[in-house]
Amino acid sequence: MNNGDVVRRAVVTAAGIIGLATSAGPAQAANPGGFGTPEKPRVARLSCSPDTDICRQGEVLTVTGSALSEVTRVVFLGRDGRRDDAVAAAKTDGDSEVTVTVPANAHSGRVRVVARDLSANGPKLKVRVPRGGTMVAASGNEAAAASIADGVFPIKGKHDLGQTATNNFGGPRDHKGQDLFAACGTPMVAALGGTVTMAKFESRAGNYAVITDRSGQSEVYMHMRAPALVSTGQRVETGQPIGEVGDTGDANGCHLHFELWTAPGWYSGGHAIDPLPALRRWDARAADS
Repeated sequence: MNNGDVVRRAVVTAAGIIGLATSAGPAQAANPGGFGTPEKPRVARLSCSPDTDICRQGEVLTVTGSALSEVTRVVFLGRDGRRDDAVAAAKTDGDSEVTVTVPANAHSGRVRVVARDLSANGPKLKVRVPRGGTMVAASGNEAAAASIADGVFPIKGKHDLGQTATNNFGGPRDHKGQDLFAACGTPMVAALGGTVTMAKFESRAGNYAVITDRSGQSEVYMHMRAPALVSTGQRVETGQPIGEVGDTGDANGCHLHFELWTAPGWYSGGHAIDPLPALRRWDARAADS
């Protein structure tokens, strides 16, 4: 090998190195290894029920956004510096959703999600936590349900009252209604007359409707097979058809999730009460007729 060959090979080798650096770009010439900078979580929406940001202690708060897969806790910041902060462990569901149970010491104010050493506040989003508990006392449920005006059973067909720990009111998951099982397509009617205050679709409730009477009490019908037959603002009579049993939204099998709320109504300051006593009475009346 002569000196000319050495020089030519050196030039080719240098050109190869330069070519690699150029193809990677000046900012990506080499990867030093290790972990990249984690993406900061972002909060887009807070909700404890369809179409509302009003929560009560013990309810499940859903946080939606992006880069949420590493979130470990949610902080309820309140309004009085750190003195009224309340912290709760978070459960992630992919990159876009986090759920957490609102702690008993939470106060109204902004909510912060924390992932590793990164955190993010919801942009102009607040969770209002009314004081005074989540529901009427268990001992008062029977009396509250019995005070509701006589109605009719909401499913017109073969059904199952679904009386299990999972399907009943209350329980460890703070279930606010009773799951009534029937075949998809079974007709549904308004248990009590009133005005339709909500008739929409929501990812968890599916096709749902809320009917509120003159006193402010509300009935809620979730997971309907198709959009409700009634619309917001419409006056509905007791026994009027409103839809069909279905499994839309977050539902395991065909069923009606039915709720009863005291005045002034569903997520308007009222409280969820156990609807089973009223449902049993209405069901027994239908069987005798």
